[in-house]
Amino acid sequence: MNKIAIFADGGPDIGMGHLTRMQSLITRLDVASVFFTRTPDMVERVFDPTVGTKIEIVALENPFDLPSRLEKEYPAVSLLLLDPPIDPDNASATTGPTWCKFVNAIKALGKPVIRFTDEPRATRHNTDMLVNDHPNAADFVDEYKAGNSDIKLLTGLQFFLIDPEHDNAESAHH
Repeated sequence: MNKIAIFADGGPDIGMGHLTRMQSLITRLDVASVFFTRTPDMVERVFDPTVGTKIEIVALENPFDLPSRLEKEYPAVSLLLLDPPIDPDNASATTGPTWCKFVNAIKALGKPVIRFTDEPRATRHNTDMLVNDHPNAADFVDEYKAGNSDIKLLTGLQFFLIDPEHDNAESAHH
């Protein structure tokens, strides 16, 4: 694996869980990463640049610009981890259908997409893998498969990712 791309945001209004989830995963994978985000200051607070994997943080105003940026500037990226935050003013903004065109553009570049969510009910996803850590997610595996029979699924609380050192890391950054 050459490099992983990530898209996620975090902050006081949307929480830090999306960022800490990616931090945990990337630290364990120990692979070079490029982190696309609309909240670069928050990503810098979560990822300590002196520890673990080298991570390039790229500010991105519009996430839907990411496919063209990957194609032109980051051809070595071999996988995208997609973890769009919940928009409290527009719940449908993070559903699978909202991101289908985006995912298709990434997959057209030959890059698989792993989507992270905690949606409380199934929506259609066209990603290669879906990780849903909602407590009831295992109850709607059949619905996910009906929309995409090839999707690989990891569902339920056992797939909730958080760094066991999260509390210690948080206090170290303040």
